[in-house]
Amino acid sequence: VTRMRFEQLTGNRRSIYNTVLLPCFIIVMALAFKTESSYGVAIYPPMAFGISTISFTVFLIQDKQLKGRYVAISQGLSVSAYWAGTFVAHYLILLPVTLVFAGIVVVRPPQGMVDSVLPPVFIMSFIFPVGMLLYSYNFSLLFNNVEIAMKVIPLVNMFIGMLPAALVLGLLSLPEDYHKYALYVHWAMSAINPMYGLAGMLTFYLHIPARDIMSAFTCWAALPLYASLVTIPLWAWNLVRQDMRARSARPGTVQDAGSEGKDEDVLEEEQRVMQGPATRRDEEAVRYLDLCHTYRTQVNKSWVETPAVRGISLGVRSGECFGLLGPNGAGKTTTLAALTGDVRPPSRGRLIVCGHDISQPDGLAAAYKKLGVCPQVDPLFNNLTGQQHLQFYGRIKGVPEAALETTVNGLFFRLGFDANDANKKASEYSGGMKRKLSLGMALIGHSELLFLDEPSAAVDAGAKRHLWRVIKRRRRDQTVVITTHSMEEAEALCDRIAIQVKGQLRCLGSPLHIKHKYGSGYQLELFSQVRGGSFSAIDDNAAAFADDAVVQFVHQRLT
Repeated sequence: VTRMRFEQLTGNRRSIYNTVLLPCFIIVMALAFKTESSYGVAIYPPMAFGISTISFTVFLIQDKQLKGRYVAISQGLSVSAYWAGTFVAHYLILLPVTLVFAGIVVVRPPQGMVDSVLPPVFIMSFIFPVGMLLYSYNFSLLFNNVEIAMKVIPLVNMFIGMLPAALVLGLLSLPEDYHKYALYVHWAMSAINPMYGLAGMLTFYLHIPARDIMSAFTCWAALPLYASLVTIPLWAWNLVRQDMRARSARPGTVQDAGSEGKDEDVLEEEQRVMQGPATRRDEEAVRYLDLCHTYRTQVNKSWVETPAVRGISLGVRSGECFGLLGPNGAGKTTTLAALTGDVRPPSRGRLIVCGHDISQPDGLAAAYKKLGVCPQVDPLFNNLTGQQHLQFYGRIKGVPEAALETTVNGLFFRLGFDANDANKKASEYSGGMKRKLSLGMALIGHSELLFLDEPSAAVDAGAKRHLWRVIKRRRRDQTVVITTHSMEEAEALCDRIAIQVKGQLRCLGSPLHIKHKYGSGYQLELFSQVRGGSFSAIDDNAAAFADDAVVQFVHQRLT
């Protein structure tokens, strides 16, 4: 994760400027030139570090918006590793800013600062970025859209970063009767505001100098240093807690539609799953029992419940390709989200994935190590190349470093990429290329179970059939659960199909069984190597077998 974050930042020159160069310039201009005013000390350090953390916060919101974090965690990356790797990379990126600040404070202390306070200020300059980063990570959890975040975050950083220190400075500049109010603000901000610590400490030291080093460490000015020892673990704990708890709003009430509209195959499968004995992992890769989920959304200050999945019980055999077919709003994506932990807990139901009960944290973590996931959106990092994406996910899935390059290059070839595409940034890819890369991130490694949510969406016809061949050439023991709108895709890939409508399964079976039971007529596909010319003879020959035959599609290669 640390390597990926470095690559993510260095892939964009503007990010380097915003996170390192501009903050260093602000600190140099504010502290290198001594002035009589103390407002520079109160304002510029939080401004500089606040500018740096904006880019980090935006990267995390992009991860959430495009499901990059969810896909990485659902394929085996632990929550703690995600946050720890991200933090280490961002702290090292901030280190030049920290060193510039600490160096200037030691070499050219601000006007009025005595030497005895330099040790606590020097220590705080290295602790302060830790709290800033953890605050930014927690703040990113409030946003789902990058555009909104870019409008809000700079204003909030300015408000909570600069105004408290400026207020304390103003109170300390007034007669001594007002100093107690400055101390009250100092206490409160030290406890709850990680952006205040460094500026607040400097402000107090400038107006209430310490006589010696011991008093510098024991006076109220040093309170942010000790408060950070408590607040930093709390911010870190909250990050992990948020990812370990439910990722969706509290589920709504169960809305089970009963057995109406289900055919006998679906009812038979439900009875087998609900009443039958537990199957071995090598026999059944997925089993969900009475799965129901209702979304709760707030509209005009009231909660509205929307049922997405209504009482589905199903087992997916190990090694098969199982298709969920249905229109938009049928609940296919919600079903996959429940099976991969993106929506948890569901309103009702028990979910077994690769032999693990994913309603339990330990079971979910164990199942994640067996999965490959391709969601509807492309979970890509715009500043990383296609090769860097596959290398990142290859390392997550345990591909040996010695074999990683060969594995990545081989997968690029299988997916139909050109030689130059590997070193292009994801932001330069077309929609179809992004979709192929997203599928490659699920395929790399040795995942037992693949969840593919409309993997060939936004891909042209030729590339779509190529992706079908890639999926069909998987290992024999590898199970695939795929959602699609296309019966053609389901026929080409799936051993069994379930048609899902309004959150319920309506029919279940092999493609041939469903066509034989519900279809009418036959579909004849003819391929010819003759380019151009008339195909009337072929049409006449087909019409001789069926007078009411209708030509639906004719695709000719252009020369």
